[in-house]
Amino acid sequence: MINPNTGSMTTDRASVLRPEQTLPAAIDYFSKFRLQKNVALIVFLLLVNKLGIPGNLLCYAALFFMALKGPQGAIKALSISGLLIAASDFYVSRGAPVGPLKYLLLLVAGVVILRGSRNIIGQPFLVLLLIFGGVCAVMALYNGYFVQVSLLKTASFTFGAFCLLNAAQLRRNIAPEMLAWGFSLTIAIVLLSYAALAIGAGYGSYETIWGGKFSGYRGVFSHPQTLGVMASLLAVFLTSLLLFVTFPYRKLALYLLLGLLFLLYLSEARTGMLGYVLTVAITLSLIGMSRPSRGEKSLLARYRRQFIGVAFLGMIVLLVIEGFSGAVSERTTKFLAKGDQVESLSVSVLLKARQDQIDRSWDNFKQNPWAGINFGTDLDPNWQRKATLLSASTEKGFLPTALLEEVGIIGATLFALFIFSLFGFLLRGKRYLGLALFAGLLVVNLGEMMFFSFGGMAMLCWPLIAMSITVSNAQLQPLRQAPIAS
Repeated sequence: MINPNTGSMTTDRASVLRPEQTLPAAIDYFSKFRLQKNVALIVFLLLVNKLGIPGNLLCYAALFFMALKGPQGAIKALSISGLLIAASDFYVSRGAPVGPLKYLLLLVAGVVILRGSRNIIGQPFLVLLLIFGGVCAVMALYNGYFVQVSLLKTASFTFGAFCLLNAAQLRRNIAPEMLAWGFSLTIAIVLLSYAALAIGAGYGSYETIWGGKFSGYRGVFSHPQTLGVMASLLAVFLTSLLLFVTFPYRKLALYLLLGLLFLLYLSEARTGMLGYVLTVAITLSLIGMSRPSRGEKSLLARYRRQFIGVAFLGMIVLLVIEGFSGAVSERTTKFLAKGDQVESLSVSVLLKARQDQIDRSWDNFKQNPWAGINFGTDLDPNWQRKATLLSASTEKGFLPTALLEEVGIIGATLFALFIFSLFGFLLRGKRYLGLALFAGLLVVNLGEMMFFSFGGMAMLCWPLIAMSITVSNAQLQPLRQAPIAS
């Protein structure tokens, strides 16, 4: 039978003598029926929120019920809550209950996950994460700036990330169920985004808190930049399945990947498109520097050849189109320049949209170099007027300078130690899907500061990471079936 810790096939004397009593029933999580059921459930729980407050209450009642069923249900529930938080107002109506309920669900789901963990502080990166959160809380009290907002953001990030990262050391193997759910979530997001495109509901004009205005396609999400980030991360997820897993729906995964890349183009989100390319390159480089076994090398080489072959074919097609029309370079320049008229691309053109934010964060850091201004806060007067305990989003487009601004050298150093420790764990355990998703989240935060926002997009991003880190030795682990919980 399947070992619940490793996912490998094992045999014991009892199972040979009395199989009818020792072999648990098995679920094929990748059957078409189960995938269709997952997609239907995700779409229903999202769309029911269009009913307003009654829909919000019904949705969260279902999510609490789901979360209480076990760690896998808790991760699923948080992913749907994250989708609701980030979804377009065309698909959902978020009433007053959503604000407190999303944090209450995080608390309940987190406790359920921790109860299923073998050792909640059994890894150095988990200890470092707790230290980072504790130090940020102490500095919030010391700085005295928007203390309640800072403490709530510190607590929600530290608790949320800590619980979801504990998915790496659960007592039972939930990898098949989690990957099937992640795949279903991807299908639902792609279907809803193209449905919005078909009926013309995904376009709009948007204004930032700094007064800047722009337009773009947002799909199922509330903002084109949100679509860009999520399409990038989901594209990394699918690419990882194609590269590292003996996945049963490879053709469908490839079609979905192409669909996500087109959505990235429509969103006009440079962060998402560049983030996808950089993440795949970083992941393959890190894995190449590790020491996979001979069997893993063979499988990795085969999948890598397939991926490179498809990419090469796509490049040939683009070159042919470019040769006949010149449209590829023209559209690429327009995309990367955000529609501005430029003679050539340069780093200054790419950083233009973020430079003011970077400069502002750097200036604030120099005034408060050790402890920062406070985690999750901003010194801008517009932010100060609008910030409330449950709604105080900041727009800082570059994680390194934003982190230095908010928590100073002390906090940034602890955060860097946490990051390096987690990367080391993922590489040593050959958790390549988790490695790719976490690298992707870091990379897109070089253009979008949402790494810590469990009141926003992080509530969707971190459950994706949790789903992915449940898989170790992905190339060798059977994925289609797992034992039912006793």
